[in-house]
Amino acid sequence: MVVRQLLLLYSLPFHQRAPHVALVGARRRRDGVGPYKRLSGSFAPPPIPAPLAAPPPPPPPPPPPPAARAEWNAHSRALKAHWSSPALANATLAKRARSRRHAVRLAPRAAADSPRARKAAAMRRLRADEAGWMRARLRDGELRRAQRADAAYLSRRQESRARQAARSYETRRRRAGAPPSAGDAGAPRTRGGAPPPLWQARPEVNGSLVGRRVEVMRNCSTEGGWCALWCAGEVRLVSNGSNIRKPGTPRVKYKPGEAVVVLWDANERVSPRLPAHESSTRLLKSKWKKVDLGGWRMESEFFFRDV
Repeated sequence: MVVRQLLLLYSLPFHQRAPHVALVGARRRRDGVGPYKRLSGSFAPPPIPAPLAAPPPPPPPPPPPPAARAEWNAHSRALKAHWSSPALANATLAKRARSRRHAVRLAPRAAADSPRARKAAAMRRLRADEAGWMRARLRDGELRRAQRADAAYLSRRQESRARQAARSYETRRRRAGAPPSAGDAGAPRTRGGAPPPLWQARPEVNGSLVGRRVEVMRNCSTEGGWCALWCAGEVRLVSNGSNIRKPGTPRVKYKPGEAVVVLWDANERVSPRLPAHESSTRLLKSKWKKVDLGGWRMESEFFFRDV
C-alpha cells in the first residue's frame, strides 16, 4: 500500500502534487501521525497573472457648437413637425397620460416648501398646456440660435464684457490705492492689474515705443568700483525683424519686439561719470523685469498712461 502511494505521488509532475502535503515516510497507523504531514509552505508554481484589461475607448469628440450647425437638423425638423400637428400632439399627450410616471409627475401636490419644490411646481404649471409649451420651447431655441449668429449682438456682448473688465480693473486699482487711469480699457492685462510685458502688448504698441522712457539695470561706476543699478533711458529703436542685428552674427536679426536700443539720458544718469550714449547691448525679452545685468522695465504705469 505504501509503495503504491509512493509510486502514485512521485509519478505526478512536481507542479501537480498536493501543494500543502508531502510524504515524510512510511508510518504505521498505530503511530497516530498518519502517512502524511501538513507543511506550512507551498510548492506550487506562482500563479500566472491575468492579462491586463484593454484600456477603455476614448470618449467621443464633443459636438460642434450650436452656431456651426444647420438651422434645423433632422431631429429638430421632426420635432417641430410633430408638435405642430394637432393629431400627433394629441396622440403623444394621450400616450403620456396613460403612463403612470407621467400622471404622477402632473398630479397636484402639497404646497411647496423649498426652492426645488417651487421650481417643480412652476414646471408643472408650464406643462398644463404641454403642446403649447413644446412649441414655445422650439421657437425659443430657434431665436437663440439666430441671436448667436447675429454679428451685431456679438459685438454688443463683447463691448459689454470689455466695459465690465475695465470696471473690475479700476476697482482693484482703487483698492490698492493707485490713482484712476484713463483710456486704457483695451490694453492687455496680467493677473493683479500689473502692466504686461512688452512682447505681450499689441503690435501697434511695439511700434510706438520709440521715445518712451524705460529703466535698465546696467553696470554703473561708483567710488568703490562698479555696481548694478536701475538707470533711466529712452527707447531709440525697436526691432522689426530687419533693423537690429544680433551681436556676433552677420545676417541674423532680432524678431519684431524682441529687442530695443536705448539711449541713456545725461540728465537722469545715476553716476555723473557715465555720459549719455547708445547702449551696446540689446535689451531682450528674456530679461524683462529681471534683477540682473541687462534687465529692463518700463517706467511705472507706462501702459496705463500712454496707451
